[in-house]
Amino acid sequence: MDSIGEGRFTSLIKIIEKNRISLKSVNLKNIIVNNFKNHNEVKGRVAEMRVLQWLYRCKKDGIQFEKDFPKTQNNILFTLTPTDILAFKGNECVCGYDFIIRYESTPYVVEVKSMRLNGFCREIKNALDTVSVFYGQPVNMVIFSPMHTLRKKEQRILSEFEDRVALVDSAYKLRDIESKVNDFYAINKYK
Repeated sequence: MDSIGEGRFTSLIKIIEKNRISLKSVNLKNIIVNNFKNHNEVKGRVAEMRVLQWLYRCKKDGIQFEKDFPKTQNNILFTLTPTDILAFKGNECVCGYDFIIRYESTPYVVEVKSMRLNGFCREIKNALDTVSVFYGQPVNMVIFSPMHTLRKKEQRILSEFEDRVALVDSAYKLRDIESKVNDFYAINKYK
């Protein structure tokens, strides 16, 4: 199995897995970065573009992207930037999401990590709570990340959310994503 924590949303994960695309097939031309010189940001945007293109293949199976932003519900403003969906309470940004999708009328948050979860595990509860208040119902999360990079502590934290969070294995190695980053810089003629 390429995913863990499937729990209540097994059919969604099966559709995602069925439509998997390789990292090599990712079109790099439309990637937007805020800081072209920030290698880690570029790496993250390459990973996000892969997931975006991957999820677009899932549209034929009923996955839809939430795109009607800005939108305010339950005193939370969700707004779309070129790279994220941001949640605001008043003037304070309380959370950010890579994508929000719907499957069978149910919203799901999508988070993409290029290599490691790093500190994101500490943000899961706030991310789920915020989006659930916004939609007025429990919302689950799908995280795309290479499973081989998971640390025991991260696995333990993820297991606390196993009924609300699924991890889809991005199934690439560091050298693979670094190669795509180098391709991105070559296409954009960065030296």
